[in-house]
Amino acid sequence: RAQEAPVDLNAELKRQRKEERKAKNGLLVDDLEAEKQKILSMTDADWNAADFVRWFENAAIVGDSIIRQVRLFHFLDAPVFAEGGIHISVELSLLDEVEAAKPSVVFLCFGMNDVGVFEDRVDRYVGRYTNVIRRLQASLPEAVIYVCAALPVTPERLAEEPKYGYLDLYNREMEKACPGAGAYFVDSSFILEGHPERYNVDGRHPREEYYPMWLT
Repeated sequence: RAQEAPVDLNAELKRQRKEERKAKNGLLVDDLEAEKQKILSMTDADWNAADFVRWFENAAIVGDSIIRQVRLFHFLDAPVFAEGGIHISVELSLLDEVEAAKPSVVFLCFGMNDVGVFEDRVDRYVGRYTNVIRRLQASLPEAVIYVCAALPVTPERLAEEPKYGYLDLYNREMEKACPGAGAYFVDSSFILEGHPERYNVDGRHPREEYYPMWLT
């Protein structure tokens, strides 16, 4: 009788976690609106670095300079694969690094730099993004994939560079595309809306105080 192959407990745990998130449409909370209000009302005393480490255990965060700030501010031990100026429209060599890390959860955070490439050609943006999702699904079949909404810029920056007005369109279309692509869409722009003080002087990048809210 052939000996049965041993069960990969780590892979089995990843599959269980993926099914749990699928059952809740990717959410880990029961009341999303209540959770948003909780986040907005938090103060520095409410942040717990140990919670961040636990929540993002075996996760990978992938994106541009907005995400690179997570690493620069030392909020996480989780791998952050980010490059300034990067966009989804190029062949992302850092995906090789993501796949090598074998995370159980992947957060993809792009869009800010893509408006200069695609402008109103949102179908090309969505097509490229979904190709990246499918690549990760093929190489990391047990991983849960989240697409993070591209964050808005300040009204002043938008007036200087109207191309950023396409970000709303990018987000709407990506939110529609995610279920069919097997990913979950997460929109954290509510943290910045009506809070210009949470932006750096460039009107694009959030200040340090944004990131604990985002990670929560």
